[in-house]
Amino acid sequence: MTNKRKVRKELKNFRNGDQVIVKQLYQRIIVYILAWRKTYYLNEEDVNDIAQNTMYHLILNLRDADIELSCKLSTYAIAFAKKQIQRFADNEKRFKRIKEETFIDEQLFSENVEDKNMEQKWKIFNAEFNKLSKECKTLIDLHIQEIRQKDIAKIAGYNSVNYVKKRIYLCRKKLWELIQDNPNYKKIKSYD
Repeated sequence: MTNKRKVRKELKNFRNGDQVIVKQLYQRIIVYILAWRKTYYLNEEDVNDIAQNTMYHLILNLRDADIELSCKLSTYAIAFAKKQIQRFADNEKRFKRIKEETFIDEQLFSENVEDKNMEQKWKIFNAEFNKLSKECKTLIDLHIQEIRQKDIAKIAGYNSVNYVKKRIYLCRKKLWELIQDNPNYKKIKSYD
């Protein structure tokens, strides 16, 4: 059997859900990801998440019968896993950057602060939140409710998820600036 025939047969069996091929492929992906574990500071949960995400996207990408591979299925899967690892690393970097630039002071929501201070902080938060545009209020409210950005785009009437991300970022930034500029917040913060 020629190499192309082997690849076609393996791909066909994968599409048909051959458990032996799926299991072998998953194991190869896990081994590959484990090799990069230290480089990308991945824990066991990250490894499993990336492997499962890779398999999910492989199944989605390869279910179309028109797709032909010019390499072994395992080679394609490993290349795909590498892409998933890089995406994961990029998301982690973005998450760390956002965490460092956090817009809403963690102390604002701290449970250890006296009730009176907490009440004052919430009043400041609500007062500054009400100064935002209707669009910003809606976007932040939907974001706080943990609604997916894709769904937020539909609700708000935007065509792009990236635009939604940018608008949420700018609205949260504006809110944080308003809170920081509030003289009452500065007083409360100085007591903390």
